[in-house]
Amino acid sequence: MEFYIEDEILKKINHQVKKPTKGQVIYSENDTCKTIALVLKGEVLATQTFSDGHSKIIRTIKKGDVIGLSLIFSSNPQYMATFTVVSKTSKIVLINKADLMNLMLTNPTVNEKVLKYISDYSISQSNHIKLLSCKFIRKKICSYLYNEYKMNGKLEFEIEYSKTDLSSFLNAERPSLSTEISRLCKEGIIENNNRKYKILDLAKLESEM
Repeated sequence: MEFYIEDEILKKINHQVKKPTKGQVIYSENDTCKTIALVLKGEVLATQTFSDGHSKIIRTIKKGDVIGLSLIFSSNPQYMATFTVVSKTSKIVLINKADLMNLMLTNPTVNEKVLKYISDYSISQSNHIKLLSCKFIRKKICSYLYNEYKMNGKLEFEIEYSKTDLSSFLNAERPSLSTEISRLCKEGIIENNNRKYKILDLAKLESEM
């Protein structure tokens, strides 16, 4: 998902430009969401940490995406994840709630962008919950690849996650995920090369979901 506010519009409102470096935390879990962060450069990882110490990847935020937009208008605007810069360099723009609301009221284009993003984000989160509710890792993988196929509109695509990160995103063990992907390849359902995937038998993939 992408969310842009043109430079000409940004110049008309109060905003802060930050350039956090790799490893720097932008927002921490349980922080109150008071600003949105437009990611103009770099990559940010959202992770959730549990009581036993293990963490799970919630999402990856890249150039053109935004942090906090679906949360800032909530009645309970506390972050449920920690957002950490994972690229060597980055550039973000912070906009507070009051300025964002004023911008939405005075600029119909921005208002439509905000509503569209929140709707798309809601669908994305719903799909993630469905993936996590799958009992078997094979079904999780097939469902995830099917969603990527639908989103890209083609049978061959590159995903944003390494296998280690994908196992975290799907809440699965790394060895089990690799084993199941190898089986799907041997069965002629998919091809895989690092982050690149090709669905060879769409009907069979769908039957595994």
